[in-house]
Amino acid sequence: MIEDELDNSTFEQQQTTEKMNWLMYQQIQDVCFEIAQKKSTGYGTAPLKLFGGKSILIRMNDKIARLNNIMENIDLNKLKDESIDDTLMDLINYATYLIMLRRGGIQ
Repeated sequence: MIEDELDNSTFEQQQTTEKMNWLMYQQIQDVCFEIAQKKSTGYGTAPLKLFGGKSILIRMNDKIARLNNIMENIDLNKLKDESIDDTLMDLINYATYLIMLRRGGIQ
């Protein structure tokens, strides 16, 4: 009996943790969406279409280089312009733009 109760408790904890993980995932995606909308208002889609997928890959490479630099020289006091999370969310958005471009979007 006690073992069954422990198994149930463990199962419920795992379910709760999984739900919380997916909730966090959705929250991150929502923030990425808001960022993309705001930046689109300022920049439009022309920079993304300039050289097709290559322009997006170049921007992604810039972000990856920035992440690498941040991770190697992690001095959080000097990170005033853009946080690690901001850079990662930009990468998520650039990956999404590339998928959209491949599917005929970003006109």
